[in-house]
Amino acid sequence: RYITRETSREPEPQILQCMVKIAGDAAKSGPRHEIPLSLLTLRSVADDQLSRFNGDGTVQPECIREAAGILRSLERDLDRIEKDLAVVLPEMEEIDKLYLTGLCDKLVPSRERLLTAQVLSRFFELPERPGLPQSCSLAQRDGAILLHLIGVDLTAWLGSPIAADGELSERDGIWTKLNDYRVVYKRISRSVASSKDTAFIEGRKQEYESINQLQRDLFSAYSRLSKAVTAGKDAPVGQDPAGDEAASPNLQTSITEAEKAAAALNEANEQRREVMDDALRGVRESRVAPPKLLNYLEHEERDRKRRVRIMSIAGGVLAVAAVVVNLMLFAPRGAAVEMIPEEFSDAMPLTQATMAADLMLAETDSDLWDVWSPAERQEHVRELSRRADLKGFTSLLLSDETGRQLAFWQQGSKPELF
Repeated sequence: RYITRETSREPEPQILQCMVKIAGDAAKSGPRHEIPLSLLTLRSVADDQLSRFNGDGTVQPECIREAAGILRSLERDLDRIEKDLAVVLPEMEEIDKLYLTGLCDKLVPSRERLLTAQVLSRFFELPERPGLPQSCSLAQRDGAILLHLIGVDLTAWLGSPIAADGELSERDGIWTKLNDYRVVYKRISRSVASSKDTAFIEGRKQEYESINQLQRDLFSAYSRLSKAVTAGKDAPVGQDPAGDEAASPNLQTSITEAEKAAAALNEANEQRREVMDDALRGVRESRVAPPKLLNYLEHEERDRKRRVRIMSIAGGVLAVAAVVVNLMLFAPRGAAVEMIPEEFSDAMPLTQATMAADLMLAETDSDLWDVWSPAERQEHVRELSRRADLKGFTSLLLSDETGRQLAFWQQGSKPELF
């Protein structure tokens, strides 16, 4: 109550716990006393400045630019504190090390959050900027800002000349921004996906469709960005820097083809499920059918009917076996249930997701997969496996729209990339 009254803020539970620890510590000087106080001060100022970006949208651009400058200064202060900590930790006793590292884990602000705020502030430094959506969520606002920034700087990158050896050019600054966008995209895409899920659950159809379109546009822009960054800093200048759509016609075509392939796969899955249900229904009916009374005067007719019945049951069993084997080879076992791919977009953009029992079948775009480096593929698959594990799945099979298997994961083991 005292902290809330004196500082006009109600600290988070973990920050409050750190305050209690620091206040009750017996050390009155030295690194054990000074470093926690510096970290607590830095975290408090950082939270104040980050709150400007998460307000009700009435904050003036000047205030946002000022907050971004303070956050950049705080990052330099954080670097200095971490260097000091690296110097003094080896010389401290074990109990002091545990005390400081425990406080650092809770007090050090997320560098991803700091970078995201600084990147979003660039939008308010543009001489000409479009209006932001009215009455939208923070996730929609941040997504719209990032989408515009990627378009502006990617166009500038494709149109900027390559400097001679040893010379700095505007491409160096743009290159730094493009790499920042790749990091920030992961955080903002998670927020957009969460906002979309909330709109879907609460039945806000118009908002859901608006966020869904924003998510698609962000994914397309991120794909073009990944291609440019993967090509390297010294890649040739683009032929048509002014047209974002012309920069990736193959990607747009592949996305359309992927959607058609997904629809065809859904239809095929539905047909397989119907065939399996019909076959199982026929077997059940044959098992519970009441036996007929024997008629010894029609011995031949009885034998014929028995052979026909046996052949029918055998045919039904074989049909069931064929369908089961087919599903084992091309889809998860059990009743297949379609999922919302956007649930996993923060880990990896998916075009389709299906679950059956404890197995998840995921499908992603082949162009995006080919753009990623092996390290990026490993990171995305590892995060997707973690999300699948949290949802109760024990295994995961990842493929693209052509059916090519990309990765497999089973609970208790690391993901395997093919």
